Parts: sequence; structure tokens; C-alpha cells
Amino acid sequence: MISSSGIKFILFLTVLIVIVNDLGIIATGYYQVGEIAHRIAETAARSYTIDRSKSNAVQVAQEAAGREGVYLTGFEVTNTKVRLSVEYPPRRTWIAYRIPSLRPYIDAQALAEADLR
Repeated sequence: MISSSGIKFILFLTVLIVIVNDLGIIATGYYQVGEIAHRIAETAARSYTIDRSKSNAVQVAQEAAGREGVYLTGFEVTNTKVRLSVEYPPRRTWIAYRIPSLRPYIDAQALAEADLR
């Protein structure tokens, strides 16, 4: 039979693992979203440079965002740059996702721009 201190230790370890898992998921989302946005902006800039079509560049960016698992939330082409914004949707965490007041901190957003060549 497990003693009460053994049960307390197992519960403490379980809670610790859940917290570390949730923090890891949130941190990797914030870290990855900027890199993902930059890759999508570069892809859209290459597309726009080839055919000078904003609609094709938007379509390429949306397809790239879908492959990366993010949402394209803004897109702009200027004379020298392609600018876009993406949102990394909230990831399923064990605890933070189930607490409504923590949900705004789970998703991540990023702005990126790429030079037109």
C-alpha cells in the first residue's frame, strides 16, 4: 500500500508535469510564430516578384499559412515590401486551454515583412 506521503509526491509530480507541459506548448508557439511569419512573407514576396499579381501573392501566402498551421490575418504589398500578419491558433494544453481567462495568452501573433527584389 502507498503511504500518504507517496500519494502526495505522485500528485505533486503530476501537477508539475502538467504545468511544464503547458508552459512548453505556449513558449514554443510564441517562439515559432515569428519564424513562420517570416517564411510566409518571403514566399509571398517571391511570388509577387515573379508575376506582380497581388491576388496570386495572397493565395500563395494563404496556402503557405495553411501548411504551417497558422492563419493569415493581414496582407499588404507596398512598392518595396510585402507585409503580413499571422496568428498561431491556441494549442491544446492540459489546463491553460480550459481556463477562459488564460486563453488570450495561449495564442500568438506575429508581423513580418520581406523585401521585394
